[in-house]
Amino acid sequence: MTFNSTATNEEMTGLTDGTAYTFSVAASNADGIGASSAQSSPVTPTAPPGAPTGLGATAGPESANLTWSAPPANGAAITSYTVTPT
Repeated sequence: MTFNSTATNEEMTGLTDGTAYTFSVAASNADGIGASSAQSSPVTPTAPPGAPTGLGATAGPESANLTWSAPPANGAAITSYTVTPT
């Protein structure tokens, strides 16, 4: 991908969540493209969390007590859960 900018930082978009990527960069001028940098360390864009496991429910008077195990967070902290009665 070519960025028509002299900035020394750039955001890469359109990557696949959960897939590791490395990057290299090369500078260009009127005489052509220079040598590429060394590769970056791998980075993995964050993805939605996995599915909770071990869901259990016990009945109470007009209620239910639910317990589950946290899923893999996949790069970003889990901030909430959505419980859906069916």
